[in-house]
Amino acid sequence: MLCCLYTIGLILSSYSLLLVAKMNLPVLYVAVSLLTGLSSALPTGREFATAFMQNMNGDTDARFMIEVTAPPSSKGSTNVKVSALGQDFHKEVDPGKSVSFALPKEVEMKGSRRFDKTVVVEASQDVTVVSLNYKQDTADISVVYPLREWGTDYYVFTPPSFNWGTYKEFSITNHKDHNLVEVRLRGGAKFQGKHYRAGSKISLQLEPFESVQIQSEWDLSGAKVVSRLPVAVSSGHSCAERYTACNHVYEQLLPTRSWGKEFIIAPLPYHDNQKRHDSVYVQASQATNVTRNIAGNVQGFSMSAGETTELSSQWPNSIYLTADKGIQVLFEFNGGPEDSQKYFDPFLMSILPTIQFSKSYSLEGQQDFSNSVILVAKNGDLKDVQLDKNVLPASMDWRKVDGSDYSWAELNYGTGASSNLISHPTSPIGVYSFGVAVANGYGSPATGNEADCETIKCEKDERCEMKGTTPTCVKLPPLVKEGTCWAMGDPHYRTFDGHYFNFMGNCTYTMAKNCDIDSSHPAFEVDAQNENRAGSKITYVGMVTIKVYDYTIIIMRSEFGLVRMNYTLWNLPIYLDNGKVKLSQSGMSVVLETDFGLVVQYDWQQHLVISVAGDFAGKVCGLCGNFNSKEDDDQLTPSGKLAGSGQALGKSWRVPGLAEDAYCHDECVGQCEHCKGSLFESLTDRLFCGLLSEIMDGPLSECSAVIEHKMYHENCLYDVCMGEGKWHFFCDTLQVYSDACQRSGVKIHDWRNIAHCPHPACPENSHYEFCGNACQATCEAPDIPSKCKASCLETCVCDDGFLLSGTKCVPKTECGCTFEGRYVEAGASFWLDDHCMQRCFCNPANSQMECNKKGCQAEYECKVVEGLIGCHPLTYATCKVSGDPHYQTFDGHVYSFQGTCVYQMAGLCSKAATPGSPDLEPFDVLVQNDGHAKRVGSSTKLVEVNVYGYSIVLSKDHRGSVLINSELTNLPAKLNQGNVTVKLVSSSAEIETEFGLTVSYDWSTAVFVKVPSSYASAMCGLCGNYNMDSKDDLLMKNGSQAASAEEMGKSWRVAETPGCVDGCKDKNHCPDCDFTKIEKFESNTFCGLIRDPKGPFQKCHAIVPPGGFFKDCVDDVCNNRGDRQSFCDSLHLYTIACQQAAIEVDPWRTTDFCPKSDFKHPNNSHYEHCASVCHVICGIGSPPTGCMKPCQEGWVCNPGFLLSGDVCVPIGKCGCRQKDKYYKHGQIFYPHGQCQEECTCNGTVQCHKFSCGPHEKCEVKNGVRSCQPVGAGVCSISGDPHYNTFDKSTYDFQGTCTYTAAEACKLNGTKLPFFTVAVENERWYAMSSNPQVSVAKLLAVTVYGNILILRENQIGMIMLNGILTTIPINLNEKQVQVYQEGSYYVILTDFGLRVTYDMIYHITVTVPGNYRDHTCGLCGNFNDQKADDLQLPDGKVTKDVQSFGAAWKVAVRGVVCDDGCSGDLCPKCDESKKKVFEKDCQVLTDPKGPFAACHKVIDPASYFRDCVYDVCMVNGDRAVLCDSIGAYMMDCQTFGVTILSWRTPTFCPLACSENSHYKICAETCDMPCPGLSDVISCPTTCAEGCACDDGHYFNGTGCIPLKECSCYLNGRTYKIGESVLIDDCQQRCTCAMSGRVQCVDVQCGSAEKCEIQNGLLGCFPRRCVLENEGSITLFNGDTGTIKPTMAAYELVEHCDPSAPGEWFRVVAKLQECSLTGSRTIAALYVFFSDVMVAVTDKHETWVNGQKVTLPAQLRKDISIDAAGKTLHLEKKAGFTLSYSWSQGATVTLSNEMAGKVCGACGPLSSSDYLMISEEMMQEYMAPFIAQDFPTCGQ
Repeated sequence: MLCCLYTIGLILSSYSLLLVAKMNLPVLYVAVSLLTGLSSALPTGREFATAFMQNMNGDTDARFMIEVTAPPSSKGSTNVKVSALGQDFHKEVDPGKSVSFALPKEVEMKGSRRFDKTVVVEASQDVTVVSLNYKQDTADISVVYPLREWGTDYYVFTPPSFNWGTYKEFSITNHKDHNLVEVRLRGGAKFQGKHYRAGSKISLQLEPFESVQIQSEWDLSGAKVVSRLPVAVSSGHSCAERYTACNHVYEQLLPTRSWGKEFIIAPLPYHDNQKRHDSVYVQASQATNVTRNIAGNVQGFSMSAGETTELSSQWPNSIYLTADKGIQVLFEFNGGPEDSQKYFDPFLMSILPTIQFSKSYSLEGQQDFSNSVILVAKNGDLKDVQLDKNVLPASMDWRKVDGSDYSWAELNYGTGASSNLISHPTSPIGVYSFGVAVANGYGSPATGNEADCETIKCEKDERCEMKGTTPTCVKLPPLVKEGTCWAMGDPHYRTFDGHYFNFMGNCTYTMAKNCDIDSSHPAFEVDAQNENRAGSKITYVGMVTIKVYDYTIIIMRSEFGLVRMNYTLWNLPIYLDNGKVKLSQSGMSVVLETDFGLVVQYDWQQHLVISVAGDFAGKVCGLCGNFNSKEDDDQLTPSGKLAGSGQALGKSWRVPGLAEDAYCHDECVGQCEHCKGSLFESLTDRLFCGLLSEIMDGPLSECSAVIEHKMYHENCLYDVCMGEGKWHFFCDTLQVYSDACQRSGVKIHDWRNIAHCPHPACPENSHYEFCGNACQATCEAPDIPSKCKASCLETCVCDDGFLLSGTKCVPKTECGCTFEGRYVEAGASFWLDDHCMQRCFCNPANSQMECNKKGCQAEYECKVVEGLIGCHPLTYATCKVSGDPHYQTFDGHVYSFQGTCVYQMAGLCSKAATPGSPDLEPFDVLVQNDGHAKRVGSSTKLVEVNVYGYSIVLSKDHRGSVLINSELTNLPAKLNQGNVTVKLVSSSAEIETEFGLTVSYDWSTAVFVKVPSSYASAMCGLCGNYNMDSKDDLLMKNGSQAASAEEMGKSWRVAETPGCVDGCKDKNHCPDCDFTKIEKFESNTFCGLIRDPKGPFQKCHAIVPPGGFFKDCVDDVCNNRGDRQSFCDSLHLYTIACQQAAIEVDPWRTTDFCPKSDFKHPNNSHYEHCASVCHVICGIGSPPTGCMKPCQEGWVCNPGFLLSGDVCVPIGKCGCRQKDKYYKHGQIFYPHGQCQEECTCNGTVQCHKFSCGPHEKCEVKNGVRSCQPVGAGVCSISGDPHYNTFDKSTYDFQGTCTYTAAEACKLNGTKLPFFTVAVENERWYAMSSNPQVSVAKLLAVTVYGNILILRENQIGMIMLNGILTTIPINLNEKQVQVYQEGSYYVILTDFGLRVTYDMIYHITVTVPGNYRDHTCGLCGNFNDQKADDLQLPDGKVTKDVQSFGAAWKVAVRGVVCDDGCSGDLCPKCDESKKKVFEKDCQVLTDPKGPFAACHKVIDPASYFRDCVYDVCMVNGDRAVLCDSIGAYMMDCQTFGVTILSWRTPTFCPLACSENSHYKICAETCDMPCPGLSDVISCPTTCAEGCACDDGHYFNGTGCIPLKECSCYLNGRTYKIGESVLIDDCQQRCTCAMSGRVQCVDVQCGSAEKCEIQNGLLGCFPRRCVLENEGSITLFNGDTGTIKPTMAAYELVEHCDPSAPGEWFRVVAKLQECSLTGSRTIAALYVFFSDVMVAVTDKHETWVNGQKVTLPAQLRKDISIDAAGKTLHLEKKAGFTLSYSWSQGATVTLSNEMAGKVCGACGPLSSSDYLMISEEMMQEYMAPFIAQDFPTCGQ
């Protein structure tokens, strides 16, 4: 109890000094006489600091003194040093004695400002310190508290006295470190010359040993002082008075942590006037309820933080005070008696809480005072109270304290100096000592003298122990070094005593706790919750809970830079309980430290380290062991028994009763204990963990002497085994090891580059440092790095000019606030209490905390959700859209509506749900429907949520990402300071707001909108009004009730899309169901499974009624003509609904019924029947924090892969986070909404200054912000052909070869994509039988690694990388699109290249403006200069068109062509015909004609000239005339010019295909087939062409009935019934009549190879080809050339000669012509068991030595014939040999021959594939020389 007494200050009235002064006694004598006897009551320590506040009077006889007393228990003399004003004063003090230090008078602080006048006291042993502030007629004395009694949270009290020229004042004294202090004023004050109003804040950054004094004429009581590090606060008055003259008073205050809850205040009998009273002051630090009982009158009152309440104390009534929170109570004797000349001056003293009472007190009577005590004791213990070991007389006048178990009495124990002892043998009592004299008085709690270990000081090698009632110093046991325990990886554990074990339970376990608590070893507990890595058996530490000093601190995995306390998120650093607990960030970890040596380090990922001081040896328990220096007993369970395994040990230390552990397991099922001795482990050792040892012996080698790395290597083996050999385990192990090395002070070298491990991602405005300062410069302590003594660490460091503010690096001007030992980011807010009644906000405008009473609004309640407290809705309602679509409103009404436009699904239509309630946050949800693939009804294509000023769009066009304000953003994303989150949950995107709105969309058909109950009766839209009445849910926008769902839906239409309708277009296109098949669709083989009482959903029926799901399923399947995907989708939706309700659903998919293979998921992921909905995402390597949702059917990334946006990637390919956005690996982006900075994500974000090019501007296009080109260049090629270049120069060139029309060149230093456009011409036989001019026949575009070819005779098709593909298509999410627009085909790229071809006559090439001076070819160099357009590849300019064209020729093997005519050799139009044809073409130049509007945009002169020439060359052919005019027409429309109708039934009528009609301005997507717009981006312009007739739809190339519309999937078009192979022949996709593409997994046969032949991708027989020049291609595709060595080679042979019916052998003989050196196949020899065939190079065939004519049937299974120049020999079920006398020999084998053949062509089995380089081919062929054929030299 004595330690508590040490915290109570002694208040002595300075008027006692006046008495001494009148007696002419020295002041020093006064100090000694007053303080000597009281010294043992004061708190002891070795370090003190104080400051002297301003005393009222001038400097007359000013004396400032420090009195230091050594307790009687001191061991010999104590050395004392007092430092002030740069001077040091030294003295020694003996035990029980005192010494005084007189300080310079300049030590006094005068004025309201900062001072460097702090007085520091240092002692070699514990001492007590008192200060004296004396001036003539006014003086006071105060206790000086040691540093360990200082705090970080104070409330100031100043006496309410007012005298002109006097000040209420308080001071703040700092110790040796820089400190941040905030003073929140309750009254106005002036400081540093600046006036501060009441309620304002003074922020101070205190230098070491700096003090401040704040003065005011206004009351400063209730001012709050909050500091980051402990400070001393003294408070008082320069000269206070109440009923007597004024006097200087001051007192050092106690921090709030030393306050109490129960107080007894006895009265003093010195007031004659009953109107006078003494004062009791009560102060609260928080919302507190106080009860007072005065003479049985009980009254309660509430106090708020900082409030001071004055109570009156009058004789003879005591006061009993209780409070529910700690309060501070001070007693002020106001002086008296008032009418006597012998009055007693006021004094002030602290009142002890009853919890601080003691059993023994020392009383020191003061000279010249009447000394008295107030005794307070429990009613049952009064008779045993003793004075000087004598029981007090029974006549003691004890008075009961009403309402309590206590009584009080006053006892006078003499006049003058005396020493007395008052005590009680068993019960703590309270004693207040006071004395009065003329014009004098003093009062204080008496000196506690109870003997315990707090009262004596032992040597360093001793500790105090109580032997009965006597404190005794005993020798300490041998010093034990601190113990360290850790968990990492799977996790692997190391105990305090060095024992290692593995344990993979995923529950919460006690790591370490104090199991032997005593006064020197406080209680603590560290628990770790393990989590499974998604899709893996592996666990890791996911949450750490630390309980110490009544605090519960939770650290969650991935909440980097944050911890949780009181159900709120706290930023670091944190200082609790006067520094007893400190949390800070060190490197990439959070570190918690306590004052008793507990240190906990956690990296927010998987590495947990716990250290305890050596004196905890043998006192701890848990998974970390007992710390007794013995490994063999570290597996002790709580019962004290040894566990038989790591699993049993872990299970025994599982923390019981946790709700979050309801479904956890202590066991690991599978291979957990079977990862040793396998082939896999040896491979792991070689590829992964062997490299680990190499690195540890390399850049980390200096650490091996300090930290043994063998165990890390073994842990790596285990992790990689369990994790299927994934690289990130390797990197994790190295990171943990290197961190341990650096923290041990070992210098290591950068290992990440060698190990190929990515650098940690750092937040914005920071950078990675391998050896960075362990102490980050923060807003609170910007200069702390300069004082950091810790070793450097791998860390993220704020860039220059930035400071760490919580989790962000910000400029100093954006720093936040400090609040009660914690840091709060600017703009952040939190709940201060656990009832959500008070919310505090850090105002970024002034960096001041503002706390207001708020509470939760109506329909919300305060509760903890996912570990955090907040206001949450009482209930929710959900609206659902799925399938056709079918709607279920908030109130449960169900209907179907097939509108295909844009509609308001839900939105706020009333600001408040009820009058007078708070305004609701406005939002609306829009849905855009599109024609469903079944071609009847519709399905959701797009969802838009508008909230907080953001437009958030989820669209099928951008599956896996989101458009935010038109800008494409990866998931996850946060908006509006986290008030909106968008993330992937299972297979759906989920938008969630802080006010309770949740919108999810699965990018298919299902949309869910959930709103809180506060929005009841305030909603509108397709989801109804949420008024708990389903009968009025068909409410239209005008407020009236609709007669049908279609009428209601139409009223909520907000926008139209091309071809959209509000329901059925006509009766012929409404959903039609064949009702004869309904019974079939209701069976268990279709939708009946949903309601089957014995089926997989049986457990769910009672919770989620199946009726609605069943009905929707039958409707959709019937309308889709039994389409399998329809009922699979319906069953999937019901599965999810059940699983979301936490109902178990049995697996229902089989290989034949909705197989798992049909479930769509990204690469590197897999299907799970009950998968975690929270994906393991890049950046944090775990699911999002707080994700507690039940599992549901879906997909998860494979082990070793993380979700990056919408794809699963290896950890090394993860992207970056910046400003609440996620960027994929390799993504380039431009932050800040402008292109002034370009950033690239490559593990970390690298940014550099940037600006757009001279022909570019920064804007968003297709959802992506980038530098977009300004303007464009158009090159037109038409007719014979005529060229109009980018720079508008014209020329004719009639070459018939393939030429580069345009190519990107001179790209160095740019980021422009490369492309080429080539045109192949042919002679224009339409002109004449022997034409001299040419026309285009083929267009080839090479871009993004793809070759796209349009050929004149392949209408509706394009050759894509050799495969003939149906138009339209798009590649790589519309990087390249190919579609028909009007009468021509368009190839369009995302960077602006646009190439068109009408497949007859006219080609255009449009390049974006940023390609200026970056093109070359026949279209010119695009530099706005016509003169140099005929630029050759070498940069020279020619004037000869023919040589120019020839220079851009593209060599094509085997093609015969010429470069056309030149000059006079080219045909010319006869002048006599020219005028006739000019009249025909004049429509182009007619200033009043249909093209007049285009003349100012495109000069028609060259088009007119070309028209005349071309028509002349074909003698007036009208088709050529129309094509010539059409070329100009098209180019004009390309520039957006509106052209008037120019065709007539007799002049150039345009013939349209069936089901369409001519339209001069036809829109491509006017009537599109369902799904077409998913493939192409519909052009915003129109073009001359054909438009579909009513009832017909555009499928991309023509108009057809709805039922014949194509299928569209992944950017490709499939015709009905078409079946094609994709993905290297691994899938066969078929377009069903339903309009859906159904894909199944396939594979080629063992004798087949996936390749392209004749434009088709397919499984074709593997071929071995030997060409005449000796080039050979083996079955596996390896190629090479046989060197000049000529011989006969055994190409292929059946490996089993004993199988006569199957055996065969093929030998090819090569020979070299001695004259020419050319090599040819001289002959082929084919051997069977009974037949031998020889084929010579002279086309002769010999069988068994006889020449035969072809065709010939050699045997039933062997035939031979010839077709043209190729011979074919076939053996059924064996092989085929083809021999072309010009090309060579080709051998193909049947599937039956797989694994049965030998020879040079190689095996067929894919597992036996060879890898032969061309250089090795000759060496490879040598063993296959046929030994039975002679060669030269043999």
